[in-house]
Amino acid sequence: MKKRLQTVAETAHLHVHWLLPFFVASIVVLNWGRWSGWDAEGFTLYLTQPIMQTTLYDFAWVLGILTVFIHQDATKHGLRYWYIFPTFPVMPTVGLLLYIWLRHRKLSTSGTVPPLGS
Repeated sequence: MKKRLQTVAETAHLHVHWLLPFFVASIVVLNWGRWSGWDAEGFTLYLTQPIMQTTLYDFAWVLGILTVFIHQDATKHGLRYWYIFPTFPVMPTVGLLLYIWLRHRKLSTSGTVPPLGS
């Protein structure tokens, strides 16, 4: 099992061009009957609940830590990553998958695509 997870982690960047559209489609499907709840009032209610404020605070820390690792990876390989920041407040998964996808495209032109973090 550990070997399988390692293989998946090492080859995830090869499949990211499928993961991004799959993620966006799954968000649309999961919210299909709930679009009316995504208005200004619903969003305000969402942000003012104490449990959501705590969750968002925790999530901000996770994104900050992840950004440190992305910065190190991007610096090591001479990549840009600024375009992920506008996605953080709403859908950070889109920005992270976009980074992995563009990282793979740029590094594959040089002939080597090291796993993330190496």
